[in-house]
Amino acid sequence: MDITWLGHCCFLLRGSSLAVLTDPCGPATGYNPGKVQADVVTVSARHPDHNHTELATGSRKVFSGPGEYEVSDMFVAGIMSARDAAQGAERGRNTIYKLHMDGIVLCHLGAIGHIPTSEQVTAIGDVDVLFVPVGGGGSLSPAQANEAVALLEPKMIVPMLYRTTLSPLPLEPVDAFLKEQGASGQEPTARLSVTKTTLAAAAGPQVVLLEPRPGR
Repeated sequence: MDITWLGHCCFLLRGSSLAVLTDPCGPATGYNPGKVQADVVTVSARHPDHNHTELATGSRKVFSGPGEYEVSDMFVAGIMSARDAAQGAERGRNTIYKLHMDGIVLCHLGAIGHIPTSEQVTAIGDVDVLFVPVGGGGSLSPAQANEAVALLEPKMIVPMLYRTTLSPLPLEPVDAFLKEQGASGQEPTARLSVTKTTLAAAAGPQVVLLEPRPGR
């Protein structure tokens, strides 16, 4: 599986038979990845920074809330959460997505604004690759993200939703989270390739820093 970061909470996951686009980001985020061919789109929040589904082309299926979904050989579970610590009263609801794809379990926390509850941790279960917001701004702060990682115990951690040179949003840079994880000074890579074999060989949680794909 190849994983590319398109900016904010938006990733393109290319598996053996399907392409999944997560949280397609609108232009206000500062990212402009251009049109993306995708079979499935997941939307964590009803907000233009997360539900700009026009980004995706092709006859795609859009999942935008809690539930269980199946496409081809991929299983998706949407788990209810919130974009704030007041059960959504301030910023609305958020959906956590767990995807079983090519024998790999991925969890995208979306724009979650609170540390996952024990019920949510149980519903998520084992995780191979975790996409976690780390820049604050209403979503998880670096310290909260570190706590979420400790609860979910993924094999691989991909930070998202933090300040970059492309985004005008008032977010914290990724450095504080990397320091929390003991991964300071890491250089970003353009793409992440993951297989069951590489995950099995990983020694302890590994943080992978991606650089957003340039706009076009």
